[in-house]
Amino acid sequence: MSLLLKCTACSKSSEKQLYSLLCLHFLCKDCFKCSIKIRTEASNEENGQSYIPCPTCEYHTCLGCSNFFESEDLCKMPYALKTLIDLQYGISSPDCVVCKTRGSTTKSKFWCSQCAEHFCPECLSFHSALPNFDKHKTYSTEDLQNDPNLFIRANELCDKHDMRWTKICNDQGIPCCDSCISSDHVDVCKGEHKNVEEDLVTALVNPRLSQLKLSLAKVHQELLNQQKEISDVENETNAFFTEENTIVQKKEQTVIRILLEKTDCLLAESFKMTFYKLQETESSILALHQKKSVLENAATIMSCLSDGSHVRSFLDLKKIKHVLKDAREPLSKGEDHMPKFSISFEVTTNKIAGTNSFGKISHHQLVSDSDNPQHKSISRWSSALNVSEKTQSMLPPKERWISELNLSSARTIDANLPGPKSFQFGGNMFVLSKSLEIDDGFAHVTGCDWTSENDIVIVDQKVKGTPEVCIYNTENRNLISRIQLDQKPYDIAVMNDNNCVITFPKQEEIRIYSLIDHTLQKVVKVGFKCHGVSYCSNNVMRIIVVAGVDNIVLFDQNFTEKKRLNVKGEDIRYIHAYSNNLFFYSDLQGNAVFSAVGNGDNRFEYDSDLKVAAGLVLDECKNVYICEKGTSFIHVLSKSGVFLRKFEVSKTPTAISLSKNKRKICIICGGRYTTNIADIYIMNSQTA
Repeated sequence: MSLLLKCTACSKSSEKQLYSLLCLHFLCKDCFKCSIKIRTEASNEENGQSYIPCPTCEYHTCLGCSNFFESEDLCKMPYALKTLIDLQYGISSPDCVVCKTRGSTTKSKFWCSQCAEHFCPECLSFHSALPNFDKHKTYSTEDLQNDPNLFIRANELCDKHDMRWTKICNDQGIPCCDSCISSDHVDVCKGEHKNVEEDLVTALVNPRLSQLKLSLAKVHQELLNQQKEISDVENETNAFFTEENTIVQKKEQTVIRILLEKTDCLLAESFKMTFYKLQETESSILALHQKKSVLENAATIMSCLSDGSHVRSFLDLKKIKHVLKDAREPLSKGEDHMPKFSISFEVTTNKIAGTNSFGKISHHQLVSDSDNPQHKSISRWSSALNVSEKTQSMLPPKERWISELNLSSARTIDANLPGPKSFQFGGNMFVLSKSLEIDDGFAHVTGCDWTSENDIVIVDQKVKGTPEVCIYNTENRNLISRIQLDQKPYDIAVMNDNNCVITFPKQEEIRIYSLIDHTLQKVVKVGFKCHGVSYCSNNVMRIIVVAGVDNIVLFDQNFTEKKRLNVKGEDIRYIHAYSNNLFFYSDLQGNAVFSAVGNGDNRFEYDSDLKVAAGLVLDECKNVYICEKGTSFIHVLSKSGVFLRKFEVSKTPTAISLSKNKRKICIICGGRYTTNIADIYIMNSQTA
């Protein structure tokens, strides 16, 4: 109804200020006046008549007379038709006309066919009490809604006076109201009028109603067409953005792949060059030792022949000079490749003949294996590049020259190349510091988390014996305390309030223990076999996320359930929550890693070459590090699930945990009937 009773030119809703054109479209008072004025100024007149073009259908409505501008009521929409439209399109109860004139608003309950007005019960009583209105026919709003034909039977109103048709003029053959008889028909007819027959009124009204229905149907069809056009535009827009998003994602993956390939090639070439230089330097050192051996033998001979023949001494000295001349080239190469030390010789024959030592070393620097973290790296890389054992054996085992290169930072991302136990994590290098053997013959560690910078807490299912939770100090390798359990746990998450959450799959519950007095604080039923647990805390929220089978449940810090999701997967074992809207989890049966958002929709699935996906953790860039329990590797994925690299750790990694200050990482390695070890990696200060 709000669309129908709007000005077709300016779309403003004016209700009783609307004027009906012959095409049954409406104009407000201002647009009506403006249209008349424009058509008059254009002098588009035929036989003294002016026209108004309809802005919607362009139908021309004849105004009839030149002074029509002052006659505003000629095309005013009949109240009866307006009331019919109101009731037909859902306006159940218009306002009472009497109350409205008094400045108040009251919903009407009745309609008077003669007055063509709406009345509330109180005003209708006053209306019916007046002698001139006591015979007016009134209908309830409910009756009008149930039977709109009552409007027809109640007769139409005069277009000019808004009064009920009561008579038929015998002379002109048209219906007229009382005002028509008293004013317009006095001079134009014989005054003969007969009462209106209901059938006659129906015949007069029906064509107008039919015309109105056609107009309404046309407007309705126009609205449907506009709605369809809007829907088509929305579909085209959505399809465009979906296609563009797909293209952007493909380009992003292509750029990442190219970048990784270029980086791999660059690093490989850099490392190869470094290794070749190292091999060349060690070869030069070997040559120096060989020359040194020759010179020492010559010096020994010279000392034995110092009292012998001068001719023989001269010949020996000539040989020594020749040896020294040949030694200058490898010595100079040694200085170029190892600038942290230099060796110089005084090559005069008098010095050599008068000493029992090999010249004079002007400057040197020696380090032992315990002080040189690069020693093991050099040995392993040398073997990888086929540096001969003979070359390595020429160097004293406890006095090796320290290289100028910081070889600890020269790590390849290829896990197949042997290297030291270190890896890149979040832009920093982490190096193996300590290994804690937590095996007592029957241990089976499945989860761990950090309680402080140096203390790590682990859950031990025990193959045989009583399950327990143990807290170790990673600095001195001491067992601080243990919590005895009556059921087998699986995973653990430490919260900020010195409490920890432990999952118990068989009992389908989580338990909250105090890390101070080791008491049980609370038991929360989950409703499925829950394995993984993760604690996420920031400035705006603290949530506990529990996962298992194909479910993820979110609890607040009071362990009130906030959300339960059904996600992709069959046997979720470990989960890491970045926020309440981003989760990463591993599936045991599918040997895959998934990521989901807050409504449970899957972001990605990674299952390439994984053998038993286990514990996982995120770095600051949201790269995912997954323990491949079936091997000795850690897989690294981007936040979009794109494979970045993998690196080797101890055999059978099960769980991984990052300390609160993000400077230490614990990787649990082992399993049933094998040695369980907690490898502690610390951030290299040179890369921090």
